[in-house]
Amino acid sequence: MEESHAAAFACGHALANTRSRVTGMELALVYERVHTATTLIRCPLRRLRRSAVTPGHSGARLTPRLRHQRAGRERRLDMNVTWAPSSGRALTAVLVNGALWALGFVSRQRALTQAGLLHAAALGTLLWASLGWAGWTTCLLFLVISSIATRLKQDRKEQLGIAEKRGGARGPENVWGAAAVAALCALLHVWLPGTGASARWKALARLGFLTSMATKLGDTLATEIGKAYGRKTYLITTMQEVQPGTEGAISREGTIACAAGILILTLFGAASRLIPFQANALAICSVSAFSATLIESVIGATLQRRYPWLSNEAVNVLNTAIGAVLAVIVGALVL
Repeated sequence: MEESHAAAFACGHALANTRSRVTGMELALVYERVHTATTLIRCPLRRLRRSAVTPGHSGARLTPRLRHQRAGRERRLDMNVTWAPSSGRALTAVLVNGALWALGFVSRQRALTQAGLLHAAALGTLLWASLGWAGWTTCLLFLVISSIATRLKQDRKEQLGIAEKRGGARGPENVWGAAAVAALCALLHVWLPGTGASARWKALARLGFLTSMATKLGDTLATEIGKAYGRKTYLITTMQEVQPGTEGAISREGTIACAAGILILTLFGAASRLIPFQANALAICSVSAFSATLIESVIGATLQRRYPWLSNEAVNVLNTAIGAVLAVIVGALVL
């Protein structure tokens, strides 16, 4: 302020000593110099005052309420990560999955039939193009674990007549029965805008994707581990002991494997940033997937027995859809 008064005094003194015959142009020049001097002094003062009262400024002190609101926004940042698809990612998806299809075709792998391998390549291209390597590797991890579980004690399963057909090799119906809902979530993730309120729904689409894959992995492990190592199996609706492989049957060993598989895939998805690595997000995904597998057992014990057209693939689609919908509803309310 002392500098401002000094500038004003100097300007006034200059005006007092100005000759009476000063022209209008000279007066305009003096006025411009006075205005410039006062502006240079006032602008830093205004910025200083504004920083002192503006919430969120780096130099301002935040009240406890504002600090809590900022912390809440920062905790939700992981749900608003931009996952925008690009032409480069799409090209990478085609090249990677095309190369893997050619390698699988030449090597005569046994995890997938030839038709199943082609459909899996199409699914992998879709997932990489929409969700990047995180979505693709999540599906790959599901395929590896489920294929290993299917081949455990294959001889015993074949003797009991409960082994998967084709020696456990997945066909197109198995690929889409397991991943149709996941593919739909990936497409929704691409279709939704990445800004504003839609960014939240994109995050929920990723949550639905991961939960659907975790649901299917849990169901596969519950079935295959129960067949291979289950000592006693019970019908979920009546808890009466039944033969292994019965639709709607559960076992202790299979249930433990189901929970473990769901947790493994959920943690992998969180580490890949498909969902936030937070307790509430992990719980929503895991609990929704496990609940869906129990509901699937109830459907197998009731509706699937009554309606022959309700195939295993149709039940798988329904099962994964239930898990994804549960996770999205709860996530929309909590996250």
